Amino acid sequence: MPGDEVVVDELLAGPRGRRFLAELAEWRLAPEERWSLPAWAGPAMGRHSGDDLPSDLRGACLEQLQQLVDRVDLHALVGVRWPEELLEPLAASVDSARYWQDVDAVDGVLADPRAVEVLRPLAAPVLAAPATTWWRDDVDLGLQQHVDWLWGSPAGRQAPVLTGGRRALRDQREEETVREARERREHPGLARAPWSGAWWSSPSHVDGVVATSPVLRPLRSKEVLPVGLALVEDASDDGRAVLRPLRARPDARVLEIHSARAWCDLVEAHPREVTWSRGLDWQLSTGWAGSWALPDWASVAREWDGVHLSVLGHLAVSGRLLTTTVTGEQRGALAPGPARTLLAGWSPGQTFWLTDALEAAGDAQRWRRDEQWRGDLGWSLAEEGGPHRRGRSPGRPGQWSSG
Repeated sequence: MPGDEVVVDELLAGPRGRRFLAELAEWRLAPEERWSLPAWAGPAMGRHSGDDLPSDLRGACLEQLQQLVDRVDLHALVGVRWPEELLEPLAASVDSARYWQDVDAVDGVLADPRAVEVLRPLAAPVLAAPATTWWRDDVDLGLQQHVDWLWGSPAGRQAPVLTGGRRALRDQREEETVREARERREHPGLARAPWSGAWWSSPSHVDGVVATSPVLRPLRSKEVLPVGLALVEDASDDGRAVLRPLRARPDARVLEIHSARAWCDLVEAHPREVTWSRGLDWQLSTGWAGSWALPDWASVAREWDGVHLSVLGHLAVSGRLLTTTVTGEQRGALAPGPARTLLAGWSPGQTFWLTDALEAAGDAQRWRRDEQWRGDLGWSLAEEGGPHRRGRSPGRPGQWSSG
């Protein structure tokens, strides 16, 4: 495929992409071998951040990571056909994201240029595998699902409001402008603070702006898996959700984010400075102490109905410090130079719909996680008045429940 080397470099440049490759190396081992070997990241586990890891322990991690990668059968990796076989390491990478505090110590090790070269042999084979073809997919307008996490509520919330997004985004922009000015007055320097603010860059928490996820159709089965249940940033322990199928208008205009360049282009076309509302958190997670910019979502909604982040886009872009051409504020102790940007709080395959482009496409369904521990991807479709249908967790017998 043209541009394969560019895609490999994008995957290795992304914190989530590197974490996926490291998790993948472990999951490609036979179970008995996996449990008999020491965890490559053992010296980094329990450390507060990458800065908290002495050089000798960092070196030990890198050495053990190299030994792990050397055990991976690259030929077999190219031949992985079934998308669900890679969901476990993918979910582990997604869940470990954190944009509101210091870099995770494991991610800190993986950001080392030596770790990037250790992981490089895995990148091209996994991207060539049939199991990852869907990572590059554009949004499926005909079948999307909205996930409503129950959070202890037996009934869940009402169906999402599918109208009024444009007006709500204009209202949000006014609120954000007020917040930005207040933070600028109250916290004139981007010093460390014992609290977290608005760390996400997606148009979340806005009535009328709906987030949807795709449905994965495993190649060996007619049944489906709701991606929004399996791939969740900073996943909670709540294992119950209501899924509502939605579809978009056939003429809906959706901007695709498959690369860092696509995200930066969006920010530069619709810039909004967020230095004071985001800087306290993002300085911790990236080290950048200068200006920040994000898309002005009210402006974006005049051009696009939705913005879709592919799985590959998530792995390559989420959590990655990116430089824009936006001129940020030069003031006080801020580092000089153009504004940086960060994509955060956006799960793989997720689309945010900014306008009235959606309609219901079926009945709501209740799902529950089969196992009590958070790492398991097995889910059941809980039918009203009937038994729970078993879902499938990768590496375990059975199939995914239809969703």
